[in-house]
Formats: sequence, C-alpha cells, structure tokens
Amino acid sequence: MNLLGKYFHSIDDKSRLILPLKLRNELGNEICYTRGLDGCIAIYPLKEYEKIVARYEELDYMESDNRNFLRIFYGDTVIPDIDKQGRILITKDHLTRLGLDKKKNVVIVGVHDHIEVWEEARFLAIESINSVSYDTHAETIARNAKEKERLRNNG
Repeated sequence: MNLLGKYFHSIDDKSRLILPLKLRNELGNEICYTRGLDGCIAIYPLKEYEKIVARYEELDYMESDNRNFLRIFYGDTVIPDIDKQGRILITKDHLTRLGLDKKKNVVIVGVHDHIEVWEEARFLAIESINSVSYDTHAETIARNAKEKERLRNNG
C-alpha cells in the first residue's frame, strides 16, 4: 500500500467527501474511518484496518488506558459506502471533532497505509510548524531505525 500526496477538497452540504481518484484506486472499495491522531480523521482500506485490530487484540483490556483507548477507537469507527462519484458520508460527530461543523475546506493527505482528512487551516498550521523540524525528525527516525536494526542483529 502506498497512499501518497496532498489534496485540497471540501465537504459538501450533505456532509460528503469526495475521495481523490488516485487515492480511491489505492484504497479499494472496502474502507473504514475512525478518529485519527492529532485531530484528523484516518481512513483505512479495510485490510489495513484489520492489521491494526490484530495488534490491538493483544492489549490487556483490564488496563484502564487500553480500555479507554479501545472504546474510542472502535466506537468512532465507521464503515461507509462509497457512491458512484467516489463520495463517502462523514458523520456529524466526526465533522464536529474536526472543526468542520461550520467550515468545509479539508486537506486529504496520503500517509503510506492510510489517508488523513484535516480541517484545512489546522493542517496548514501543523504543516508549517513541522516543516521547520522536518530534517531533525528525519535524522531521529533514521537513528531509531539503525538502533532497531542493530538490536535485531545482536538479539
């Protein structure tokens, strides 16, 4: 799965979002969306979502942090229909959480195995802040990957 790119779209008056054709082709016909991290909606191909669910099945439900997270994650998950124009209905709850109860402009970002939907102004602000530290983030990720590889080879 290789979902890439940044697309500026809007949500129509009926709370529908058109998925960009390039992303729609990669996502396939069976998708779901849920609350994402940092204030976005995360849209997954159902097969990718099932991989996440498999990891979460190993969490100890007796731990309150796990229970609280899982309730929100699963409770906020929606399996929408994709209409012939490539639109999905976004629930009022998700729109409100995104800050889109009044505004309608969104940014759709491909993030490898899923896409994220952001309120446009919020995304641009976060992107601006993170662009400043992009090189630092890349160095940290590379360093962590090297350390993981070293541990794997020596373990």
